[in-house]
Amino acid sequence: MASNSEIVEKRCLSDLVDSIRSKFQALKQKESNFQVHQERYFKPILTKMKEYSEKTQPKPTSDNSFSNEQISQLLTLGDDKVFGIKKFDGIWYLGTFPVRFTPTEIYVGEDKSFKTSRGFISLLTRKEPTGYSSSDLDC
Repeated sequence: MASNSEIVEKRCLSDLVDSIRSKFQALKQKESNFQVHQERYFKPILTKMKEYSEKTQPKPTSDNSFSNEQISQLLTLGDDKVFGIKKFDGIWYLGTFPVRFTPTEIYVGEDKSFKTSRGFISLLTRKEPTGYSSSDLDC
């Protein structure tokens, strides 16, 4: 008959074998990448977050213009407190340049104007911008 210490050691060895076997199966199924595992594990949460994000972001009107309410909603979603647009005394600033918004144009300083788009506003206000196109980058 085996002693208690031998039984404990065999259980530990059995647990180790099971752990190695499960890791080998994961490698065999090409799931060794930690990110893939995490995405699969957190997929329900990520999909809910994406749905919520799509619902909360305002939709532009069909003529590629935005209402003042939509623009202010996009600006409040901004999280870049270092390099992004900031509001001071009721005026929006990008660095030291004042920024004005119209339904179709964004004016920076006195002489620069850009087309208003969700992607361009995201580039101006977010740490990790989303939804921008190459035309937004070319501005």
